[in-house]
Amino acid sequence: MKFRSFALFLLLILSLIKVNMSQAETLKVCYDQWAPMTIFPTEASPDRGFVIDMLAYIYTEEGYELEYYEVPLARGLDMVAEGLCDMLPEYLLSPSSGDFFVYASEPTFSYSTAFVTRRDDPWRYNGIHSIEGKRIATGPGWDYSSVSVGYQHYLDAPENSGLVEVIAGTDDVVDRIFNMIISGRVDLYADNDLVLQHTLNRLNIVDPTVKTTNALN
Repeated sequence: MKFRSFALFLLLILSLIKVNMSQAETLKVCYDQWAPMTIFPTEASPDRGFVIDMLAYIYTEEGYELEYYEVPLARGLDMVAEGLCDMLPEYLLSPSSGDFFVYASEPTFSYSTAFVTRRDDPWRYNGIHSIEGKRIATGPGWDYSSVSVGYQHYLDAPENSGLVEVIAGTDDVVDRIFNMIISGRVDLYADNDLVLQHTLNRLNIVDPTVKTTNALN
């Protein structure tokens, strides 16, 4: 996914861009909901997340105008590969991303990734063997290979498809996964620790139903 353990956060761009200060150019930016990094704005809140704020500051200072497309991650990657978008600013350097993309030459920041489970589950990650038999949630197009190639291979393996729930959606996938963990429909979910804590706070999950556990690495 997008993804997400102790890893470098990189901008994914389709082509190298030359600045023309005499005439503003428009950059088409595809991104998915990954709060608090990237957020779909609503009538109640115009916020787009701090990664989009960083992107806007960098490129508007250089004379660009930005045009945003709020889409699921898999669709955003396709749009970049097809030339319909110039960049997707929240994707990690992935061994499985293919040859369609050019990455930024410097990382933006780093973060840790953790699992979330039910509070009464004593499970802790201790290598790939420890997830065998667990029901795992993820999303379409999400890629953990920048964190753990073994973990991504486990999710992709046909023999594990019965235990891997791929949750499709637009801006509510992580929320739905949390509710699936609470209701016992899945056991594990891995994501950026900032995302996990933000979701816990935003959904006001104060009852000790779920907990974060050790990192995927």
